[in-house]
Amino acid sequence: MLTWFDTRAVKAFALELADYVVAQDKLLRQGSKKRASKADADLASSMTRRIAEFRKTERLNVYKVAQLGAVFKERLRESGLDESSTEALLTHLLVQARA
Repeated sequence: MLTWFDTRAVKAFALELADYVVAQDKLLRQGSKKRASKADADLASSMTRRIAEFRKTERLNVYKVAQLGAVFKERLRESGLDESSTEALLTHLLVQARA
């Protein structure tokens, strides 16, 4: 029962994923706008793959998914990512985490 509330691995993954997204976003800003849409799709598929790998080792319940989303969103905000991108990425994360 106590493992239900143990979110250390979830929080570490959320921070790692958010840092990856911020790094990729900085690279996108340097590139051309033509490549931006393809890069966005690549980022989404990369996020999906990383989340699927994490779900193989960690059982995500409602509490852990909430913590995952909260930590991920906060890190993106701290990094200065705009609000619309943050919300879109958060939605993608939550959908994939519950899939």
